[in-house]
Amino acid sequence: CAHPGTENRGLGQFLAYRHHVKDAFVSSPVPVVSEKELAILDQLVQLGPDELEDPHGTKTPLKFKVALTVQDISFGSFLSGISLTYGITRKIEFDITGVGPQNIGAWSSSNLIFVIDSNVNDHVNKSGHATVVVRGNAGNTIAYGSQDGLTLVRGSVGHDCGYRLSGDPSKLYGTTGLGHRIMVGGDAGDRLDYVS
Repeated sequence: CAHPGTENRGLGQFLAYRHHVKDAFVSSPVPVVSEKELAILDQLVQLGPDELEDPHGTKTPLKFKVALTVQDISFGSFLSGISLTYGITRKIEFDITGVGPQNIGAWSSSNLIFVIDSNVNDHVNKSGHATVVVRGNAGNTIAYGSQDGLTLVRGSVGHDCGYRLSGDPSKLYGTTGLGHRIMVGGDAGDRLDYVS
């Protein structure tokens, strides 16, 4: 499912222009992407089409270990845009340590998986399509407007979680006190057995 305004330019174009993709963001006067996402992009551009395509979801996800800080706001949104624009369909899993900043997985594509071994701030998987597993506590408005992703939280969550949870398979599972409002579809409930 592509976000509005994105055009799939094809994996071949990504492979042909992969070094220019990074240059366009590095030369921007405003830092629009974290160095950690650019480092992952450096690794992705070394892969061939067979390693980036997985239209049937049968391949093992590509895995990256990442230590985040509160400065890494919206981690994953840049790589999500790259995936949607250039047709990267293979699952990419981030094993995240450190402090979970705001907006992890926000506006994310469905090929991204975030496994977070710490507490996270607000807006995890906001309007997202990703799978997000939080093994600690989460802040406010978790899975706000989530489209078709899966958000699992082991610990407690703040207010307005699951607000406008709209996609049919959208799911938000966490501890009691989810505070979800306006369930337009999807599911919200207490299912801690999924978070190991």
